Amino acid sequence: MIKASNENELLNILKVFAQESVKKAKSSLNENVDPVQKNYLEGLKSAEDNLSVSLSNLKEQDDAEEEKQARVKKSLELVDLIGFEKSFPYELSGGMKQRVGIARALATNPDILLADEPFAAIDAMTREAMQAEMERIVSETGQTCVFITHSIDEAILLGDRVVVISYRPGQIKEIVDVDFPRPRMNNSEVKVSKKYAELRDHIWNLVKDEAMQTTRGE
Repeated sequence: MIKASNENELLNILKVFAQESVKKAKSSLNENVDPVQKNYLEGLKSAEDNLSVSLSNLKEQDDAEEEKQARVKKSLELVDLIGFEKSFPYELSGGMKQRVGIARALATNPDILLADEPFAAIDAMTREAMQAEMERIVSETGQTCVFITHSIDEAILLGDRVVVISYRPGQIKEIVDVDFPRPRMNNSEVKVSKKYAELRDHIWNLVKDEAMQTTRGE
């Protein structure tokens, strides 16, 4: 997980860096990195068509269409959207739209999933539900995920490590390990533990000066 200020620039740097790292790794890996971003869907395409767009670069071969359909179905199943394949974004709730966005990124079988504040635009209750979904999906797929957020709680609950980034210039201030057992979102004991409070307070002390700078427009 990443606690970031300059997330757009950071995301672009991470994407380039990750792609180069993947190319230098084992040849069996997929050489792609896909983003999950807020407002990432095409409004005039159904859920399944939004996923198909992300697979348009599949090589032209006899089973390409069959493979595409299989990936779309598998990804929609993973985010629990079977039955909504033909639905358009305007017919879906905020949480369902976010799940389509996650499925769209996962359909490409990326080596690294880059998530740029995917739950920032949805209400608090839906956000918690989606955090639990993200934790479940990453656990089931074993997916490596870099998750940009401005929420300390979201970073702690979803991340294995929290990388705290300074405001200006954007530099790493500290990397904080998070070793709470999983699942965390459905474990009420995690949030009320003394260790959680201490970790949250530590991260807040790292970012509070940056937070005050942003409110003053510095």
